[in-house]
Parts: sequence; C-alpha cells; structure tokens
Amino acid sequence: MVMLDDKLLVLTQVSPGRRKFVLSGATHFGRGTHEEWAVSNRRRPSILPCLETAIHIDSEYVSRNQAAIVKQSDGFYLTDLGSANGTYLNGNNINPNPTRRPGALYRFFGLQSDRTDQQREAPKVKLTTDDKIHMGGNYSDIEFLVSDFIEKDRNHHALLVGHDGGNLKGVSNDLDFMSVELSRRGYAGNIARFRNGEASPQNIKSALDEVSYVATADTRFVFHYSGHGGRKGLDLGRKSLNPEDLYSVLEKMKGKSLVILDNCHAGIFLKGYEGRIPRGTMVIAASSPTGEAYETPSDMAAGKYMGKLTEQFLKYLQSTSGPINVQTFRKVLERKFPKDAFHFRYQEPVLHGNDGFTMMQAIASRYKMKGSA
Repeated sequence: MVMLDDKLLVLTQVSPGRRKFVLSGATHFGRGTHEEWAVSNRRRPSILPCLETAIHIDSEYVSRNQAAIVKQSDGFYLTDLGSANGTYLNGNNINPNPTRRPGALYRFFGLQSDRTDQQREAPKVKLTTDDKIHMGGNYSDIEFLVSDFIEKDRNHHALLVGHDGGNLKGVSNDLDFMSVELSRRGYAGNIARFRNGEASPQNIKSALDEVSYVATADTRFVFHYSGHGGRKGLDLGRKSLNPEDLYSVLEKMKGKSLVILDNCHAGIFLKGYEGRIPRGTMVIAASSPTGEAYETPSDMAAGKYMGKLTEQFLKYLQSTSGPINVQTFRKVLERKFPKDAFHFRYQEPVLHGNDGFTMMQAIASRYKMKGSA
C-alpha cells in the first residue's frame, strides 16, 4: 500500500499552451516573467518563505501572490492568497471575500510567513483528480488541470539521443537496448528518444526543459547520447550540443542526473567544466577530450554493432536485478577498457561524480526489442 506521503501531484497547464508540472510540496503561484520552474537558489517571495517551489505566470490578471498548493498528510490542498481576481476550483471562487488591506497577510496550514501582524486563516480546498483550477477571473485564460496523483518512484525520466552521422552502425541498437533496460528499472512511459533528424539542439533543450518542470527531489534522470562527437560537443548533423547547453538545464533540475556520453571527445564535457557540472550530476564519458570511442559487434545485439561503452554499461546493469549504485561502474571501466584494447589505441572512459546515482530494482522483463519474438 502506498502512503499519501509518497504521492506526487501531476498538474497540467491546459491554457495558455500545455505544460506539465509534478508537485511534491508547497508551491507558490504568482505573476512573473522569469523562469517558470524555480531553481534551488531562486529568491522566494518575502512573505512566503515557507514555500518550496514556484510557478510564475506572465499575466496581468494574476496577482504576484495568487495562490498556493500545499501538501498535508491526507493530500494536497489549494488556497487563494488574497488575489485581486480570485482563484477558482471547478468554477467556484474559493476565496470570494479576500482581505486586501495593506499589510494583510495569510496564514495557511500551520506554515509561518515572515510577518505575523494582521494575518487570518486562508481558505483551503482539497484537490482530487480532474479538478480544474482557474486563476485571474473572467478576463484570464490561465487554467490548470489536476491530472493525476502518482507514487514517487513513477517520476523517473530519461532522454535518449542518437545521431549516426551517416556511417555509424550501432546508434540505433544503443538506443533500443537502453530503452528496454531503463523500462525494466522504473522509467517505462517516461523515456523520450531523438535520432538523426529529430536530434536537434532545439528538440533536446525543449525535452530537457520539460523534465525540469516535473522533476522532484526523488527523480533520477538519465541522459544518454550515442553518436559522433567533436571538439565543440555532441555532433548533431550540422549543429552541435555543447557542455554549457546541457549543464545550464541540468543545474535547475531537481533530484539526481546521470549523463552517459558514448562518443569521441566526450571528455570535453569534463575538462574545464569540473566546477560547472551541477551538483547531483554524474557523468560517464566514453573518451578523453582528444580521444576516440568505438563501436564493435556485440553478443548482446546478436553480432550487430553497439557502442562499446553503452554495451558495457548495459551488461553492468543486467548483472543484478536489485538496486545498483552506478558509482561502482568505475571498476568495470578499469577492467573492461585496458590500454591496448582497440585498434592499437586505447579508449579512455571516465566516470565523474561522487554523489551516487542508484538505479531502481529491475522488474521481470515485459519489454522486448522491436521485432523480437
């Protein structure tokens, strides 16, 4: 049985646009034009220091302190913070007579603000699936839908990217086998894939942003790339994805991240970036900044090609069905990549990061490769 404390709220902004958020704790809604999903070091509203995260809305009809969703032991509750145009749940104004005197603040759910004068208890309404939340009154189109309540271990996400450059043979196999193994370890339904023409910097950055909106402290995010690499970053046809592009999004992502780069020159994502890699991020690079990475026929793929790093990582995961700390993959790298292993040159994979990244226990395999029996 899953306790309510283990639940997350899935909230979808249905108008304007369509964005999905996953809430784990107290969340502030208010007018703003900066980053929609708060980063850990953001400036919190001065009268609401107790809130953990914020969703900023660019609308003149929404107040700076519009509403809040707070988690209690028995579920998630919505409250209006004395907004000018009201907060509506399923068409009903939850605070029809707000106090708007200068300095009038709200106290809610036992959470304290930084001032205690002229406070009164804010109204609260428990949220259920399919509830519709409207903010800003009749002239506003700001609307959210309570889409679902999910367990914490259903909020792991992966982004798999591949580009064969017209001559690599193993990229498709790398993505296929990674998808199967991650599905066994709690990522099923939350795996995005881009290959060749779809693998553009714009698509990748958009997908990373979407994950940053839904990630919580318990999220384990995997980014995997298979393909060519250059001195500027990951080769995506005529464009590239550089370390700054990747780390600038990962730094605002909650939880922990694992970055696997199976390409030549992958070490450029480490050299000179040691202090820039976001906290909680582990990076496995297949090669040094000036070195090469290789693909070889694999017994895992019935003799077809796979990236050597990807193949060894998958075999490592398949060596146990239990939870596995990826930190221990360092020993596999030392054992499986001796200096004379490939074409009289050696591949120099590197694992960077000491925070630890634990893969969930594998379930019985229900996921098969395309075309498999």
